[in-house]
Amino acid sequence: MPWEVAGGTRRGAAHIRRNIVNQDAFAYNRLDGPQGPGFVLAVADGHGAEPHFKSDVGARIAVEAAVNLFQQTPAADADPAQFIEPVLGYWRRNVITHATSSLSEEDGWLETDADTFLAYGTTLIIAAGSAEHLFALQIGDGDCMVGLADGRIVRPLPDDKGLIGEQTYSLCSQDAPNRFRFGRFSAADYRAPIDFVMLSTDGLAKSFVSDDAFNNVARQTRTSLKTNGTAAVIAGLDDWLDTVSSRGSGDDVTICFAHRFDEAVTEQLGATVIGTGS
Repeated sequence: MPWEVAGGTRRGAAHIRRNIVNQDAFAYNRLDGPQGPGFVLAVADGHGAEPHFKSDVGARIAVEAAVNLFQQTPAADADPAQFIEPVLGYWRRNVITHATSSLSEEDGWLETDADTFLAYGTTLIIAAGSAEHLFALQIGDGDCMVGLADGRIVRPLPDDKGLIGEQTYSLCSQDAPNRFRFGRFSAADYRAPIDFVMLSTDGLAKSFVSDDAFNNVARQTRTSLKTNGTAAVIAGLDDWLDTVSSRGSGDDVTICFAHRFDEAVTEQLGATVIGTGS
């Protein structure tokens, strides 16, 4: 069975009050190829502080990197580490291109590539795979959740270590290649096929009182997709994200998911989508 892919992002309640743009972005695509039907998802969270004044663009370029890199379902025996340099290279090249063509003197003079990367700083999470295997790569905060056909929800990647408070690793860091967490996971490892993957920026998780409460979001989203179909979930997604942000973190909130169910509605299969908030 093919996969359905969808997502959404909303400007945070605090950003609306302060007239700050949404610095999140997401992208998704349905994949195919020798490995069979699959998907790619990506979410990014631009840092937003003053040194990162083009982070909304940096986030958009980051998720573009994912859908451009993964043009077909990745082979099950591929090394996930091999995707880090292509993703980072795409981001850095396109950040420099954007800065060269778009920044004005009013934006400030960026003397070095390092200055430019800092201005566009962002996190990034990518998940790509099929029912039988999953590749996950992440730099910085945010969440990757995987649902299995037996009903379990698991986190495939470990948390970052050695950070304090709101600190996070970033694509703009000079040591970014060493700051990715990544892995290859299979249905055989989990003893059940993969039927749901959800990525989200940290504004979502921070809006819930506990890890258990946030984990229930993944469970409930998976159940709702299975019971009601993608169209019904998407119809209410913007209002739900607005409510989550206003009652919770106040940050921008973004979610992106892929699911595979026999009864899934298949109206929106096949299109690449890159989404940013306004």
